[in-house]
Amino acid sequence: MKKLKMWLPFVTLLFMLAGTLTLQAQRKQGVTLEGYVYEMDEDQKFPVPYASVSIASLSIAVTTDENGHYVINNLPARNLQVTARFLGLEEQTQEVDLSKQQVLDFVLLVSNFRLEEIVVTAESNKAGAATASKINKTAMEHMQLTSLADVMSLLPGAATVKSDLTSVTTASIRGGSSLGTAILMDGAPISNNANMQIMSSAIGGSTPSTSGTTPSIGVDLRTITTDNIESIEVIRGVPSVEYGDITAGAIIVNSKTGRQPLTIKFNTNPNLYQGTATHGVNLGKNAGSLNYSGDYSYSVSDPREGYDYYRRVTARIGYSNTIGKWYTNTSVSFLSALDKAEPNPDDEQDVTIKRQNDLGIRANTKGTFTFNRNFFKSLEYNVQFAYTDRDSYFYDEATNATVAYSLSKQDGAVLSSIQGNKIYDVNGNLVTNVPAGEESFIAWTLPSQYQYDYTVDGRELNTFAKVKANFAGDLGATHHRMVIGADFKSDGNVGEGKIFDPLNPPYRSVSYSDATQRERSYKDIPFVNQFGLYAEENFDWEFANRHLQISAGIRYDHVLNFGGGLSPRVNASIDILPEALTLNAAF
Repeated sequence: MKKLKMWLPFVTLLFMLAGTLTLQAQRKQGVTLEGYVYEMDEDQKFPVPYASVSIASLSIAVTTDENGHYVINNLPARNLQVTARFLGLEEQTQEVDLSKQQVLDFVLLVSNFRLEEIVVTAESNKAGAATASKINKTAMEHMQLTSLADVMSLLPGAATVKSDLTSVTTASIRGGSSLGTAILMDGAPISNNANMQIMSSAIGGSTPSTSGTTPSIGVDLRTITTDNIESIEVIRGVPSVEYGDITAGAIIVNSKTGRQPLTIKFNTNPNLYQGTATHGVNLGKNAGSLNYSGDYSYSVSDPREGYDYYRRVTARIGYSNTIGKWYTNTSVSFLSALDKAEPNPDDEQDVTIKRQNDLGIRANTKGTFTFNRNFFKSLEYNVQFAYTDRDSYFYDEATNATVAYSLSKQDGAVLSSIQGNKIYDVNGNLVTNVPAGEESFIAWTLPSQYQYDYTVDGRELNTFAKVKANFAGDLGATHHRMVIGADFKSDGNVGEGKIFDPLNPPYRSVSYSDATQRERSYKDIPFVNQFGLYAEENFDWEFANRHLQISAGIRYDHVLNFGGGLSPRVNASIDILPEALTLNAAF
């Protein structure tokens, strides 16, 4: 409560500024911008229906009609950067002075696969002054990337390696932990919080790892194919308060939407075979568009060892449409991934089998209501549900495993190696002590060598919902953009957990003389439910040929039954010497 009171003046100031800007907006806004979006094909221009035209600084986006025409009302009479984009065409941004010009046309070129060089831009992102690297689909297609893991190699300072899907790869930005790097697909986070695949159920000792991703790392980037990705933005600085559960940066992935020619691609190298297909069609006037894609990938670490491999099958279908002031985008994605390691048939001593099979489905719907009324610009929402069935299997031979072992899970229990048998000492005193409910349990000495296996059954449920209001306006010579929003996230696992034969338990360190395996169903572990509130002000002022940007916000996250905390974030930049020296600071 004290923390909330401490930040109450900031929130109050934010709303007072919003009221002031609303009055200013009512007096100063009212300019209308219109124009056409064309596609250039063999020296001829054709109108592009249903293209997106947006002004990021004002959080405004509209869609062209069937004739490629767009209209944006109620704009300030000043310089603005306007962007037009359409799937399969090169994005174009133009600056327009609305005090002198109210008509702006765009001519988009077809994306060219033959790039002379790959340019990864580092620039201020639309959320503030955080440094971000942007990678578009043309660069990804040129490099023949197979997963989001390969995309990360395009970042500054990263090494480019041959595509290989046989080992788990996670994201790390600025050397930070992969657990603190958020990955957002179509505005919603991809969560690994409900993953418990190697959660040790032993009282003491070691538990062998299964194949695939684990709870101690972040999201496995191999599972995210690049065939249906339109663009990627990697925020390497301090991100906006809009993004929660984050400490080391964010990776924002935008999927393809809208019309697209049928594209079929094959990619191969000594370690990988991959085939992808993507296609998008318009369903007719005012009926929206459908975009769908599929991917099959097979990868081996060594072509001579085909018994260790990774196989991935993905599919996605998305529907998008603009109905009046409402833009909606709904998609369903499917994933099947098998990470398998079999024994070497030429090595009789190798009996280890490791396997993880993931089956997942993710449904996402997001949309924007563009009001553009004075200071209030738009309202965005995003809802996502994901289910992943992870089935891990491990088989091996335990050696040097001789140790006393008991099925009892209670302190002080003394069991016999024969079920129900009572043991007495030389004085006739009862030695065995069988707790109630464990009458069928035994204790014995494990052999020095035996074979064992176990299965880890995980069924992850992840739910996310967010709503965000965007405001923008001018106050004198300064420009302001504000964001106020809330989100909710729930992560849990309803799997059966570790399953094994109690008479052939998983191996554990013999240094734990009184240890046993304890089964625990994951469904007995409560879900983690998290609620967040955030507010942010983006300040922009140009003076004396210099540019000052300040993005300041605060976020409050509350984990139910655990408590909450505040997270203030600030990004600032100012031109010391125009176009020569800029000072940046972040907190």
